Amino acid sequence: MTSLSLSPRKFTIMASKTTQVYAIFGLFAVGCVSAHRKFPLGVHDFADIIVNNFTYADKSMFIKAVMRDDPSLILITRPRLFGKTTALSMLRYFLENRISPATAKKIGRLDLFRGTSISKDTAFCRVHRGQYPTIHLSLSNVNADSYEAAKTDIAHSVGEEKRTFEAVRDETASLSDITAGVRMLCSYLHRKNNRTVVLLIDSFEKPTLTAFLNHYTDQMRSVLNDLLLPVLKDNPHVCKCVITSISGIGQESLLAKLPEMRVYSVLDDERYTEFFGFLESDVRTLVDEAGLTAKRELLDTWYRGYEFCGTQLYNPFSVLSFLNQGGKPGVYWVPGGLTDFVVELMFALAPTVVRPALEKLFSNGSIDTVMYRDMSYLIVFPDPLWTLLVHNGYLIATPRDISGLHTVRIPTKEIRDGLLDLCTKKMPGKLNVTNPIPLYKENKTSTINSTST
Repeated sequence: MTSLSLSPRKFTIMASKTTQVYAIFGLFAVGCVSAHRKFPLGVHDFADIIVNNFTYADKSMFIKAVMRDDPSLILITRPRLFGKTTALSMLRYFLENRISPATAKKIGRLDLFRGTSISKDTAFCRVHRGQYPTIHLSLSNVNADSYEAAKTDIAHSVGEEKRTFEAVRDETASLSDITAGVRMLCSYLHRKNNRTVVLLIDSFEKPTLTAFLNHYTDQMRSVLNDLLLPVLKDNPHVCKCVITSISGIGQESLLAKLPEMRVYSVLDDERYTEFFGFLESDVRTLVDEAGLTAKRELLDTWYRGYEFCGTQLYNPFSVLSFLNQGGKPGVYWVPGGLTDFVVELMFALAPTVVRPALEKLFSNGSIDTVMYRDMSYLIVFPDPLWTLLVHNGYLIATPRDISGLHTVRIPTKEIRDGLLDLCTKKMPGKLNVTNPIPLYKENKTSTINSTST
């Protein structure tokens, strides 16, 4: 275990209901500086956030929640920019028993977890901190428009992690060599450390989505099965595997072969809900510390409305963008991600299926539909489209009864305005949309069903 000396460091600490906000948060970043705080927008590495003194919300108890969770194989799905990448990097920095030279150079003598909630649980830290060989694979860079190029992207991602441990140094290794070597790397680290491995996989959905958009889905599915199944299925060298993804959509064939995997999604996850997104208490502290208390109602008008499994949440990227702009509202989160793809689907289905439902949703109404647990990008026509939109954060769903029906609505004014603008430009003919009152005011006084038109 590599020991880190403590060094003096100033933190502004503000207590909230379930988290402490340290000079105020950090689940995301592009370094942005306001008059009072440095807001992280686009920086996703936990160490970078701490070293550069970005403001961040302390979500460190996520570490304990993971290590105390019974399943050894976990998939957590959340919309983009809700803190998944930062959460995995935080896990790695806490658990790993060796620090790479690059990381050591970055953090110096700084204790990344000084003052955090998890650091106060000394018994847990004594058992788990710095105790595990840890492998961290990110698939976020798989952006290729061809199958051959995508294989190269995956090989590079895996190869970089293996070189971190100096177990494999052949940069010309083939994809088959590298994928076969991941399980071997787990075995090697287990034997070397006499401790089973923690495996972290980020952006699980990226290769499949990229393949679907570029028409090589079957080939990519085969590659991912070859890469991940030997590592995830009955691997005695791994004690815990945590995978993050926007959704499990498109991975149905792989997930079917891993029945032991526990999936925590926006539809059914109460264990990890508070760790992805900002709570009401986080936002209140952020606004006050930014000197924008007078803008709180405006922020709520635009960005209040997400609810996952009964927990009210805010999109962190939207809130940070609002604060960075001095309290200026706007459509910050909608552009990017799957937005163009989603709008194209809506356009394709609009004449017979989607238009009436969209008009109802854009008018602050709701629709009742089934949420699909297992589905492919190839079958998003027509009803599963709403499941895709829920997992990607454009809609939220509340269960109605045991039949599987959910009530679905648009969560925030930002989402409504952004999607409405795009759909108006894409769809033929004028959408019949009423002029609604702000979404968050309706949600404060009404149930979801009562907003239906």
